[in-house]
Amino acid sequence: MNIYGLFIMIGVFAGTFLYFRLLKKFDLPTDDLWKNICIIFFVGLIGARATYIILYPEQFSSFYEVVAIWQGGLVSYGGILAGILAALLEFRGRYLVLKLNLLAPSFFVGWIFGRIGGFVTQNAVGILNNSFGPIFYSRVPIQLFESLLSLVIVILSVILIFKLDRKFILRYPIILIASLGDYTLGRFIIDFWREDPKVFLGLQFGQLISFFIFFCCIIMLLYIFRSRKKIS
Repeated sequence: MNIYGLFIMIGVFAGTFLYFRLLKKFDLPTDDLWKNICIIFFVGLIGARATYIILYPEQFSSFYEVVAIWQGGLVSYGGILAGILAALLEFRGRYLVLKLNLLAPSFFVGWIFGRIGGFVTQNAVGILNNSFGPIFYSRVPIQLFESLLSLVIVILSVILIFKLDRKFILRYPIILIASLGDYTLGRFIIDFWREDPKVFLGLQFGQLISFFIFFCCIIMLLYIFRSRKKIS
Protein backbone atom coordinates (compact mmCIF):
# COMPACT_ATOMS: atom_id res chain seq x y z
CA MET A 1 0.00 0.00 0.00
CA ASN A 2 1.40 3.42 -0.95
CA ILE A 3 1.01 6.68 0.95
CA TYR A 4 -2.19 7.62 -0.89
CA GLY A 5 -3.85 4.32 -0.01
CA LEU A 6 -2.65 4.61 3.58
CA PHE A 7 -4.28 8.01 4.03
CA ILE A 8 -7.50 6.71 2.47
CA MET A 9 -7.63 3.87 5.00
CA ILE A 10 -6.89 6.26 7.88
CA GLY A 11 -9.78 8.37 6.63
CA VAL A 12 -12.10 5.35 6.52
CA PHE A 13 -11.31 4.42 10.12
CA ALA A 14 -11.56 8.03 11.35
CA GLY A 15 -14.89 8.56 9.59
CA THR A 16 -16.23 5.24 10.88
CA PHE A 17 -15.26 6.18 14.43
CA LEU A 18 -17.19 9.46 14.22
CA TYR A 19 -20.19 7.69 12.68
CA PHE A 20 -20.11 5.10 15.49
CA ARG A 21 -20.08 7.85 18.13
CA LEU A 22 -22.99 9.67 16.46
CA LEU A 23 -25.04 6.47 16.22
CA LYS A 24 -24.46 5.87 19.94
CA LYS A 25 -25.42 9.46 20.73
CA PHE A 26 -28.77 8.96 19.01
CA ASP A 27 -29.29 5.47 20.51
CA LEU A 28 -29.19 3.78 17.12
CA PRO A 29 -27.99 0.17 16.67
CA THR A 30 -24.40 -0.37 15.51
CA ASP A 31 -24.58 -4.11 14.75
CA ASP A 32 -24.23 -3.66 10.98
CA LEU A 33 -21.84 -0.71 11.18
CA TRP A 34 -18.84 -2.26 9.43
CA LYS A 35 -20.99 -4.05 6.87
CA ASN A 36 -22.67 -0.76 5.94
CA ILE A 37 -19.41 1.17 5.83
CA CYS A 38 -17.61 -1.44 3.72
CA ILE A 39 -20.42 -1.60 1.16
CA ILE A 40 -20.72 2.20 0.93
CA PHE A 41 -16.94 2.61 0.71
CA PHE A 42 -16.38 0.03 -2.02
CA VAL A 43 -19.39 1.12 -4.07
CA GLY A 44 -18.16 4.71 -3.79
CA LEU A 45 -14.66 3.63 -4.79
CA ILE A 46 -15.98 1.78 -7.82
CA GLY A 47 -18.12 4.78 -8.77
CA ALA A 48 -15.16 7.16 -8.48
CA ARG A 49 -12.95 4.88 -10.57
CA ALA A 50 -15.59 4.12 -13.18
CA THR A 51 -16.27 7.83 -13.69
CA TYR A 52 -12.56 8.50 -14.17
CA ILE A 53 -12.29 5.69 -16.74
CA ILE A 54 -15.29 7.06 -18.64
CA LEU A 55 -13.81 10.56 -18.70
CA TYR A 56 -10.21 9.55 -19.48
CA PRO A 57 -10.29 6.22 -21.37
CA GLU A 58 -7.07 7.05 -23.22
CA GLN A 59 -5.08 6.60 -19.99
CA PHE A 60 -5.84 2.88 -19.76
CA SER A 61 -4.31 0.25 -22.01
CA SER A 62 -4.56 -2.86 -19.78
CA PHE A 63 -6.78 -4.39 -17.11
CA TYR A 64 -4.04 -3.85 -14.53
CA GLU A 65 -4.14 -0.09 -15.13
CA VAL A 66 -7.92 -0.16 -14.67
CA VAL A 67 -7.74 -1.80 -11.23
CA ALA A 68 -4.58 0.01 -10.00
CA ILE A 69 -6.57 2.47 -7.90
CA TRP A 70 -3.62 2.97 -5.54
CA GLN A 71 -1.90 4.87 -8.35
CA GLY A 72 -4.64 7.52 -8.29
CA GLY A 73 -7.35 8.28 -10.81
CA LEU A 74 -10.63 8.83 -8.94
CA VAL A 75 -13.40 11.33 -9.63
CA SER A 76 -14.87 12.81 -6.46
CA TYR A 77 -18.44 13.26 -7.63
CA GLY A 78 -18.66 9.77 -9.09
CA GLY A 79 -17.67 8.35 -5.72
CA ILE A 80 -19.97 10.64 -3.72
CA LEU A 81 -23.06 9.91 -5.80
CA ALA A 82 -22.36 6.16 -5.90
CA GLY A 83 -21.79 6.19 -2.13
CA ILE A 84 -25.08 8.01 -1.50
CA LEU A 85 -26.92 5.48 -3.67
CA ALA A 86 -25.33 2.62 -1.72
CA ALA A 87 -26.28 4.30 1.57
CA LEU A 88 -29.90 4.65 0.44
CA LEU A 89 -30.03 0.91 -0.23
CA GLU A 90 -28.17 -0.04 2.96
CA PHE A 91 -30.05 2.24 5.35
CA ARG A 92 -33.57 1.55 4.08
CA GLY A 93 -35.95 1.50 7.01
CA ARG A 94 -37.22 3.66 9.83
CA TYR A 95 -34.07 5.70 10.48
CA LEU A 96 -32.93 6.12 6.87
CA VAL A 97 -32.92 9.94 6.86
CA LEU A 98 -31.27 10.26 10.27
CA LYS A 99 -28.50 7.83 9.29
CA LEU A 100 -27.87 9.77 6.09
CA ASN A 101 -27.58 12.97 8.10
CA LEU A 102 -25.14 11.36 10.55
CA LEU A 103 -23.11 9.88 7.70
CA ALA A 104 -22.44 13.30 6.12
CA PRO A 105 -19.83 14.61 8.62
CA SER A 106 -18.36 11.11 8.92
CA PHE A 107 -17.76 11.02 5.18
CA PHE A 108 -16.02 14.38 5.17
CA VAL A 109 -13.77 13.31 8.05
CA GLY A 110 -12.53 10.60 5.71
CA TRP A 111 -12.25 13.16 2.92
CA ILE A 112 -9.89 15.28 5.04
CA PHE A 113 -7.32 12.48 5.15
CA GLY A 114 -7.91 11.40 1.56
CA ARG A 115 -7.13 14.90 0.28
CA ILE A 116 -3.99 15.07 2.43
CA GLY A 117 -2.89 11.79 0.86
CA GLY A 118 -3.61 13.24 -2.56
CA PHE A 119 -1.45 16.26 -1.75
CA VAL A 120 1.46 14.12 -0.57
CA THR A 121 1.38 12.03 -3.76
CA GLN A 122 0.49 15.00 -6.02
CA ASN A 123 -2.57 13.09 -7.24
CA ALA A 124 -4.13 16.34 -8.47
CA VAL A 125 -2.12 19.50 -8.90
CA GLY A 126 -2.90 23.18 -8.89
CA ILE A 127 -1.70 25.76 -11.35
CA LEU A 128 1.81 27.15 -11.17
CA ASN A 129 2.06 29.93 -8.61
CA ASN A 130 5.11 31.06 -6.66
CA SER A 131 3.01 32.78 -4.00
CA PHE A 132 2.84 29.61 -1.89
CA GLY A 133 6.59 29.05 -1.75
CA PRO A 134 8.86 26.11 -2.61
CA ILE A 135 7.28 23.83 0.00
CA PHE A 136 4.34 23.38 -2.39
CA TYR A 137 6.53 22.79 -5.45
CA SER A 138 5.49 26.22 -6.81
CA ARG A 139 1.91 25.01 -7.29
CA VAL A 140 -1.29 26.01 -5.55
CA PRO A 141 -2.00 23.33 -2.87
CA ILE A 142 -5.58 22.63 -3.96
CA GLN A 143 -5.68 19.28 -2.13
CA LEU A 144 -4.93 21.03 1.17
CA PHE A 145 -7.59 23.64 0.39
CA GLU A 146 -10.10 20.84 -0.13
CA SER A 147 -8.98 19.15 3.09
CA LEU A 148 -9.55 22.41 4.97
CA LEU A 149 -12.94 22.80 3.29
CA SER A 150 -13.88 19.31 4.48
CA LEU A 151 -12.83 20.17 8.04
CA VAL A 152 -15.11 23.22 8.02
CA ILE A 153 -17.99 21.08 6.71
CA VAL A 154 -17.45 18.51 9.47
CA ILE A 155 -17.53 21.18 12.18
CA LEU A 156 -20.64 22.87 10.77
CA SER A 157 -22.42 19.54 10.24
CA VAL A 158 -21.80 18.32 13.79
CA ILE A 159 -22.98 21.67 15.19
CA LEU A 160 -26.20 21.43 13.14
CA ILE A 161 -26.78 17.82 14.20
CA PHE A 162 -26.88 18.84 17.85
CA LYS A 163 -28.54 22.24 17.38
CA LEU A 164 -31.44 21.32 15.10
CA ASP A 165 -34.59 19.72 16.41
CA ARG A 166 -34.30 15.92 16.38
CA LYS A 167 -37.64 15.52 14.62
CA PHE A 168 -36.38 17.80 11.86
CA ILE A 169 -33.29 15.71 11.07
CA LEU A 170 -35.36 12.53 11.41
CA ARG A 171 -37.70 13.75 8.69
CA TYR A 172 -35.43 15.67 6.29
CA PRO A 173 -31.87 14.97 5.00
CA ILE A 174 -30.95 18.57 5.80
CA ILE A 175 -27.40 17.83 7.01
CA LEU A 176 -26.57 15.68 3.99
CA ILE A 177 -27.88 18.22 1.49
CA ALA A 178 -26.30 21.21 3.25
CA SER A 179 -22.94 19.43 3.47
CA LEU A 180 -23.05 18.52 -0.20
CA GLY A 181 -24.01 22.08 -1.09
CA ASP A 182 -21.13 23.49 0.97
CA TYR A 183 -18.71 21.08 -0.66
CA THR A 184 -19.79 21.81 -4.22
CA LEU A 185 -19.59 25.57 -3.63
CA GLY A 186 -16.10 25.21 -2.14
CA ARG A 187 -14.98 22.89 -4.92
CA PHE A 188 -16.27 25.29 -7.56
CA ILE A 189 -14.03 28.03 -6.13
CA ILE A 190 -11.00 25.80 -5.49
CA ASP A 191 -11.11 24.40 -9.03
CA PHE A 192 -10.20 27.81 -10.43
CA TRP A 193 -6.67 26.87 -9.30
CA ARG A 194 -6.85 23.31 -10.65
CA GLU A 195 -4.76 22.48 -13.70
CA ASP A 196 -7.57 21.08 -15.86
CA PRO A 197 -8.76 22.12 -19.33
CA LYS A 198 -11.59 24.62 -19.70
CA VAL A 199 -14.62 23.24 -21.51
CA PHE A 200 -17.37 25.90 -21.33
CA LEU A 201 -17.39 29.64 -20.56
CA GLY A 202 -13.91 29.39 -19.09
CA LEU A 203 -15.02 26.71 -16.62
CA GLN A 204 -13.70 23.18 -16.13
CA PHE A 205 -15.92 20.12 -16.41
CA GLY A 206 -15.72 19.60 -12.64
CA GLN A 207 -16.89 23.17 -12.04
CA LEU A 208 -19.93 22.63 -14.25
CA ILE A 209 -20.81 19.54 -12.22
CA SER A 210 -20.25 21.48 -8.99
CA PHE A 211 -22.54 24.28 -10.15
CA PHE A 212 -25.28 21.84 -11.16
CA ILE A 213 -25.19 19.90 -7.87
CA PHE A 214 -25.04 23.13 -5.83
CA PHE A 215 -28.10 24.44 -7.68
CA CYS A 216 -29.95 21.17 -6.96
CA CYS A 217 -29.00 21.40 -3.27
CA ILE A 218 -30.36 24.95 -3.04
CA ILE A 219 -33.66 23.84 -4.61
CA MET A 220 -33.94 20.91 -2.18
CA LEU A 221 -33.13 23.07 0.84
CA LEU A 222 -35.77 25.62 -0.19
CA TYR A 223 -38.28 22.80 -0.58
CA ILE A 224 -37.41 21.39 2.86
CA PHE A 225 -37.81 24.70 4.66
CA ARG A 226 -41.01 25.47 2.78
CA SER A 227 -42.42 22.06 3.71
CA ARG A 228 -41.40 22.51 7.33
CA LYS A 229 -43.10 25.92 7.43
CA LYS A 230 -46.35 24.42 6.10
CA ILE A 231 -46.25 21.63 8.70
CA SER A 232 -45.59 24.15 11.48
